[in-house]
Amino acid sequence: MPEENQKLEEKQKEEIEESEEEKKQEEEKNKSEEIEETTEIEEIEEKLKETGLEEVEETSKEPEEEIPTEERYITVPLRKVKKTAINKRSKKAIKIIKEHLRKHLKREVKISRSLNQEIWKRGNKPPSKIKVKVEMTPEEAKAYPEK
Repeated sequence: MPEENQKLEEKQKEEIEESEEEKKQEEEKNKSEEIEETTEIEEIEEKLKETGLEEVEETSKEPEEEIPTEERYITVPLRKVKKTAINKRSKKAIKIIKEHLRKHLKREVKISRSLNQEIWKRGNKPPSKIKVKVEMTPEEAKAYPEK
């Protein structure tokens, strides 16, 4: 029994030594690869200097400048629509919204598809008033229903 224990201990020691040697070899390979990479980088930099080109720094893509937008919430009264013919009320409501926003914002405003659908949701019977969110950029203004 003691002989078997000694043999097992020796085998374990040998295995540990082998694994340590393998680790050392892997470390040496990694070091040599790092050295190769740095030499490649240095070679590229030398070529750039020879050709007269400056170093090209890695630049991350800068986000495009955001266009400043202003949001305003406006309640548009649509009571005047009740005076028009029943079959023309939603069409008239769109015109009233555009006119109201033009008057208050001093510029042309586009009606979004969602706002148009909100007006036409009940057919030719639009709501008596509607809350509108207007997003304005320097180029255009667009109106959306407030939700």
